[in-house]
Amino acid sequence: MSDVASMLRRSVPFLIPGVFLGSVRPQWFPFLPLLLVVGTVATAVVWPRRRVVSYALMVSVFAVGVARSAWIESGWDRERLSVSVSGTATVVRNPENDDAGRKAVVRFDRCDDGTACPKELSLVTFSVRSDAAFGDVGRLSCLLEPPDPEWRMYFAKDGIGYRCRAVSWERTGNRYPVRRALFMFSSRFEEALSRALPQPESGLAAGLLLGGGRRLPEAVTTQFRDAGLSHIVAVSGYNISIVAEGFLLLGVGLALSRSRAAVFSLLSTAAFVLVSGAPSSAVRAFGMASTLVAAGWFGRRYASVRAILFVASVMLFLNPLLLRHDIGFLLSFAATAGIALCSPIVGRWTASVRTGGFLVETALLTIVANLFVLPVIFANFGTFSPVSFLANVALLPLVPYAMFFSALTAFAGMVVPSFGTILSFPAYALLRPIVLGAGLAASAARPTMIHLSFGLVAAAVWYVGLAIFLFRGRIMTFLVRPAPVNANAVSSEVWDTGDDQRKPAS
Repeated sequence: MSDVASMLRRSVPFLIPGVFLGSVRPQWFPFLPLLLVVGTVATAVVWPRRRVVSYALMVSVFAVGVARSAWIESGWDRERLSVSVSGTATVVRNPENDDAGRKAVVRFDRCDDGTACPKELSLVTFSVRSDAAFGDVGRLSCLLEPPDPEWRMYFAKDGIGYRCRAVSWERTGNRYPVRRALFMFSSRFEEALSRALPQPESGLAAGLLLGGGRRLPEAVTTQFRDAGLSHIVAVSGYNISIVAEGFLLLGVGLALSRSRAAVFSLLSTAAFVLVSGAPSSAVRAFGMASTLVAAGWFGRRYASVRAILFVASVMLFLNPLLLRHDIGFLLSFAATAGIALCSPIVGRWTASVRTGGFLVETALLTIVANLFVLPVIFANFGTFSPVSFLANVALLPLVPYAMFFSALTAFAGMVVPSFGTILSFPAYALLRPIVLGAGLAASAARPTMIHLSFGLVAAAVWYVGLAIFLFRGRIMTFLVRPAPVNANAVSSEVWDTGDDQRKPAS
C-alpha cells in the first residue's frame, strides 16, 4: 500500500506539463491522451515491474492533464453571441468601484420567459451610486456581451463569460450570511485605517493586509509597478507567508506544541484570507505559501517542494486556465518554489553570520525569488529593471512590521477611533519609507529598464541554468561516483533522491 501511495505522490506533479501541453495544443485532444494511456497501460500489463508501473502512472496523469486542459480551453475559447437577459441574479463576488461604476460578478439563477440562463458568470457594471453588495439577490436586466477576443481567456480563468451594464436592478433578498459578515468586517477594518492614516499610507496599509493596488492613487500605483514592488500591495504569497509566520509565533507564545501551532497558524491564515474577501489570488497564495510555511516549521524544507507541486497540480486540475492566463498564479508558484528550493542552501550560507543573519537571509531569498520570476515577467511585460532587486532587498524587511502595526491600528480604531489615531504613529513611520522608497526606486528604474522578448525556449534555458546551479553538486557526485555492483540499489537511490534529506533547516 505504501508503494502505491509513493507512486501516486510522485505522479501527481506530471499533471502540470500535461496541462501546459493541452492548453497550447488543444487540437490534440482526445487522440494524444488516449494513445498515451492505452500504450502505457499495455506496457505495464505486459511488463509488470514497479518502475514500469510507476512510469505508466506518470504518463497517465500527464494524459489526464492534457485532456482536461484541452477540453476546458476549447470550451472557453469560442465565439459567444450577445443576448438580452432578464431574471433573478445573485452577486457572487465582492463589488469594487472604479471610474466606470460599481462592478460586480453575478450569476443568473432564473431567467424570464423560459429563456435559458447563461451558465457562465457575468461581469455587471452598476451605477456608481448603487449599493449592490456580495450575496445580494435581485431582479436584473441587461444586454450580455462577450469580452473582446484578446480579453476572453483573461475573464475565463475566473469563470466570467459575459460583460454588461445593468439596465435595471432591484434587490429582493440576500444569501451567504457568513461571508457577508466577513465582508462587512473587512469594510469596517479598511474604514478604520482610512481614519487613522493619510493617503497614500492608508491605501498601502489596506493593500498589505487586504490586497489590491486600487486603494492607492494612480501615480503611486505606477511607482510601485515601475519599482517591481507591485506584489506587496496584493494578497500575494509573500503577504500570506508573513501572516502565517506571525500566527505561528502567536501559537508558540500561547504554549502550543510545534504541530498544534502549525495547525493554528494555517487555520488562522485561512480565516485571514476569508476576511480579505477570499479573492482567487488570495486563495492561490494561501495554497502556495501554507505548504512552504508548514513544511519549514516541521523541518521538511526539501519535502516542501513536492508539497508545492502537489498543491499546484490540484489547483490546475480544478482550473487548468490558471497556467497560461493567470500571471498571479505563475508568479506565486515560481517565487514560492524558488524559495523552497534555495532555503536550505541560503541557510547554510548564512549559518556563520553572527550579526544580521536574518536580514542577510531575507535579502538572499528575495534575490532568489526575483530570479525565479524573471522569465514570467519578461514573457508577460517584456521589461525589467535591475533596480527592482535593490528595492525589494531594501524595503521588503519593513513589510512584516508595517503589516503588524497597521493591523494593530485598524483593530484599535474599530474599538475606539482615538486609539487608532494614537497607535498609527509607528505604522506611519514604517509605511512612509516604503512609499518614498518606491518613488525613488521607480525614478532610478525607468532609465535602466531592460527590454527583452522572452519566449518559451528562452524561459526553458533560464530555468535549466538555475537547475544546474542548484543541483551541480549532485550532478558532479553522480558523474564521478564508481559504478555500483547492485543495480537495484542504484535504481532505488535515484528514485528516492531527496526523501532522506528531511532535516530541520538551519
